Amino acid sequence: MLDAFGAQGAAVSVPSAELQLKLSDNKVGLTAARMGMDSGKKLLEITGPALSKRKFLVGLDLLCLFLASIPFFACELKAVGPYKRGFICGDPSITYPYLHNEAIPDELLITGGIFITGFAIALGECYRVRFQSISSKSFVRNSYVSCLYKELGSFLFGCCVGQSLTNMAKLSVGRLRPYFLSVCGITYASLNCTPGTYVATVTCRNPDHRLEEEAR
Repeated sequence: MLDAFGAQGAAVSVPSAELQLKLSDNKVGLTAARMGMDSGKKLLEITGPALSKRKFLVGLDLLCLFLASIPFFACELKAVGPYKRGFICGDPSITYPYLHNEAIPDELLITGGIFITGFAIALGECYRVRFQSISSKSFVRNSYVSCLYKELGSFLFGCCVGQSLTNMAKLSVGRLRPYFLSVCGITYASLNCTPGTYVATVTCRNPDHRLEEEAR
């Protein structure tokens, strides 16, 4: 009787062990399949349509940067002239002498405004990536490059937009520089105008039209 019960128990335990083995094999297979799907998804992100889309977005960023810089270069290259406005006779704000040497050279402004600021941004981003484990979902796998591209790109775009708007506003308003009369080669006495009256147009005696455009 006991032998029969023991044989029956052994018969029941064998299928149970086989079932557990099959379930473990199924779990291993599902895990491997899931890992394969994840690997395939990452591969598609690197080489598939997602890569083309991200490259398109990079090209779109460069296009926006180029378009934002067009007004700035158009103003700097004198493709657009300033608005020629008049002045009030006797206005002392435009009678200062012209100085050939600038107080702050353009090179110093560019160095301080772009390179020093950009270097500070680069240091901050490198610190964040190195010590705060900042990651990026960019197709560029290097976190340093992707973070610097994002932050410095935004900074350069803002510089282009700000400088373009500033130059367009200056040319549209046409506010005369403090050394306008000196560059133009005239004085209030030579104009023979009545103080307080508005002088709409004036003919400059200076043959250097570039300086005249700069003074307007």
